[in-house]
Amino acid sequence: MMDKKVSVRDLYRELEKNDLPFEFKGEMEWLDRSISSPIFVSPGIALAGYWDYFPEERLIILTKREVAYFNTLSPEKKEEVLNRFLDVRALAFIIQHSVHCDGDLEEFARRHAIPIFLFALPYQELQFSLLDILEDLFAREALMHGCFVDVAEQGILIIGESGIGKSECALELVRRGYRLVADDSILVRRVKNRLFGESRELGRHYIEIRGVGIIDIKELYGLKAVTEEKKIDCVVSLILFDKKKHFERLGIDRERYRLLGIDLPMYTVPVTPGKSISTVIEVIAKNEYAKKRGYDTPMKLATSMIKQIRDKTRQNHEDQ
Repeated sequence: MMDKKVSVRDLYRELEKNDLPFEFKGEMEWLDRSISSPIFVSPGIALAGYWDYFPEERLIILTKREVAYFNTLSPEKKEEVLNRFLDVRALAFIIQHSVHCDGDLEEFARRHAIPIFLFALPYQELQFSLLDILEDLFAREALMHGCFVDVAEQGILIIGESGIGKSECALELVRRGYRLVADDSILVRRVKNRLFGESRELGRHYIEIRGVGIIDIKELYGLKAVTEEKKIDCVVSLILFDKKKHFERLGIDRERYRLLGIDLPMYTVPVTPGKSISTVIEVIAKNEYAKKRGYDTPMKLATSMIKQIRDKTRQNHEDQ
């Protein structure tokens, strides 16, 4: 697992990338402060003097009501509140500025090199936007070796020993009209209870085929043949066929692959000469898609078999 280091500069970049309308007040060198938690805090009753249990080193969000209340305070009370922000080592002020922001706060922030972000957004929209960005920045990450393809709206992570044919499978799936997400090195991020995979910047849109070399999928097959990121829906593990090893025949007993604390459905597919693994993976993807919509072929077959056994047993009892 990779350690995450997030700074206020990262937040600034994400705000720009997401086209959120904001005004930045401060100097760019102030943005190097480290953020240790994706949770920002609103001072609320702390402005009235109750600072017990107020967390340290957090992003401070000030709503229009809190800004309006701060503006009514006496100069002495304002100074006390501002010094408290200094005591808790506020990382940045995020202000909903539909009301005039007091000059004392801006002067204090400039004096202590604390960046200010001004937003003309409804509070709920501002809150959810910041939560989404911060959760994304703090998402747990891991690097995986394999191939990741978007097949029939399902993100299929293909794993297996080096040289077993993962990239060749991915190339065949691209030829059939599906999309490559990443080859060889896959950056996996956990966002809430979902996993997302993407390619590292250097290898994006490229795939390595032994005996051929590096292929630019975007250049050869067009923009529709690649995608930047995809939710991981299941894992396909390719292994060499072994007569002594048991492989699932009915699909009732589901294997699981644990990644970043989340269990994903996994299919172990034996590789033999002449076997079309890409076709098998295509069927797996469509099968997963069908299961999510309530159609489970193995369970349907099992239910049908159980019903037939019960009917036969009942008939035997009646004949006796």
